[in-house]
Amino acid sequence: GLSITANLTYDERYLLLAQGNVSTSGYASNPNSINTSFAFLPVGGIRNGSGTSGNTDLIVIHGSPDAPGVDVYAAGISAPLISDLRYNQASSYLSVPADEYVLKIHGAGSSVPLLAKVADLSGAANASLVVFASGYFNPANNSNGPGFGLFVATPAGEVEELENATAQLQAIHNSPHPTADSVDVWVTSTLGTVKLLPNFKFRQATPFVDVPAGIPVTVAIALPGSRTIADTVAGLSITANLTYDERYLLLAQGNVSTSGYAANPNGINTSFSFLPVGGIRESASSSGNTDLIVIHGSPDAPGVDIYAKGVSAPLISDLRYNRASSYVSVPAARYVLKIHGAGSPVAVAAKIADLSNAAGASLVVFASGYFNPAANNNGPAFGIFAALPDGTVEELDNATARVQVIHNAADPAAAQVDVYYNGGLLLDNFGFRKATGFVSVAAETPISFGVAPGTSSGAADTLKNFNYTLEEGGNYIVVANGVLNPMSFKANPDGRSTAFNLFVNPAARRAANNSSLVDVVAFHGATDIMGVDVVVAGNPLVNNLFYGDFSTYASVPPAAYVLNLTKADSNNVVLAAVNADLSSLTGRSATLLASGFLDAAGGVPAFRVIAALADGNVLELPFVSLSTRRFETRSLSMYPNPATDRIGVVNPFNTVL
Repeated sequence: GLSITANLTYDERYLLLAQGNVSTSGYASNPNSINTSFAFLPVGGIRNGSGTSGNTDLIVIHGSPDAPGVDVYAAGISAPLISDLRYNQASSYLSVPADEYVLKIHGAGSSVPLLAKVADLSGAANASLVVFASGYFNPANNSNGPGFGLFVATPAGEVEELENATAQLQAIHNSPHPTADSVDVWVTSTLGTVKLLPNFKFRQATPFVDVPAGIPVTVAIALPGSRTIADTVAGLSITANLTYDERYLLLAQGNVSTSGYAANPNGINTSFSFLPVGGIRESASSSGNTDLIVIHGSPDAPGVDIYAKGVSAPLISDLRYNRASSYVSVPAARYVLKIHGAGSPVAVAAKIADLSNAAGASLVVFASGYFNPAANNNGPAFGIFAALPDGTVEELDNATARVQVIHNAADPAAAQVDVYYNGGLLLDNFGFRKATGFVSVAAETPISFGVAPGTSSGAADTLKNFNYTLEEGGNYIVVANGVLNPMSFKANPDGRSTAFNLFVNPAARRAANNSSLVDVVAFHGATDIMGVDVVVAGNPLVNNLFYGDFSTYASVPPAAYVLNLTKADSNNVVLAAVNADLSSLTGRSATLLASGFLDAAGGVPAFRVIAALADGNVLELPFVSLSTRRFETRSLSMYPNPATDRIGVVNPFNTVL
């Protein structure tokens, strides 16, 4: 039975296909009830080349025993190229321009494609080809025989299989809900089912992977350890028909359960969902630039505007949750990105995007986590991340400044304070004449410092609150100074307010500008002392420093110095002299502070000069005994009498020394 006898026509071309099953036992019947036993299919009128110059001629043979009749479409063309072609049948010839085609195979009469294959005919101008379906559409029902394929035979006998149409997909897990912290991702289509991503973790991304295009593809989520697609969670899936050779981004976002989670400020549904984004780039559109697409994935955050520091117009406007921006192409450089609530002039976050080494690259930037974790079961906090095409994910650093805090408020009621930063406790029981090292705080967004008694239980107990916006990369010295109730203390001789305050030096140095020198800045923090100069060996180091002021920095060789504090308008009147041994501070910086009360009656802290180093160490500078040669000696009075370690002197200028 495995033979055929025929009488062929002279000089005619024929095609002879051997098809079907030698035995039908264990093999599925044909859906159109066509006999699938082994048989020969002879086809006459075969061409050796195209009948139209520049075209390719195709004849299609249906040779898959268990496949139904099919319609064949070319992607983008509404009418079928071939209609209701059934098993063991040959189509008429088609003549098409020599080009690349995505052939979509539908069950006859169905609008849903079963398969999509790529037929690249761009190099087949003037040729005639035989396209034949082969193998079993469902191998499992056919003794696990060879799977379905679509093949092309040339007149020379060469046979090539047409590849499945694919798209490229990058997936990002951006659902902050703890139930979805780690998931399995399954992909299923008519080509089969596969666990694409086992244990796919929150804020993890894939590189671009090939997935079927031109046919419906379902992506579904299961809990870790799932064994089959039947283990996927109902509702946690998406079905899409992707375009051949297109790049896509697919983000899993939102809350698996909304109970205990804040609503979105723009009224957007925050339930778990997939966000598909097409038109994704794998490289920049310009070789010297970096291309960015931004995804809003923070469920409880409002719509945002994104600015680059120094640029007045926003890069992105009113981007809301579960939406993607258009691409932004920027020169490869370092940027401070400032995130504002949509329409607001005030930044709520600022991040560093260093794109200096990303020329020619394309990145996906995505907001992730909860803007207010406390209102979302203390879930992961807000952050901004960048995903590279290879799947690498990096978090953008916060824009920061460095701040040193010095407690120089001599009021005994403020001897121990708690310092709060943005509502959180920064310094507990911070003592008078203590300093921190330089610590990182948020920059480019408004921040608050609050000072409370050392016995405080929270930020609500703060006595004073101060708001600042610091420059990214800046160094600041913040001095807590003054008294809580100025009416209880002697007024400042120059009329300066002595109320408790935070005094800020925005040009602080964490080290000397010249590594062989010492950089020194002075701060006048003694409420009852007039303006002063600081004189070294007869030469002013600091001029006209009044209460609450910082001097400019002076760079001096590392050595031991005698610092004379004189009246600002008369260097002949020496208020105090101290030894400042800077010989061990090469390459370092120091803040010299006038501290305490000159009139120390009543047990308040007495006047001293202290030096706060950048690492937080505080040194008290010892006084130098004053020679009577330095004074006008007429009508001097001294107090207290008797004295144990220090006296006050009133001279004819009515100056307390």
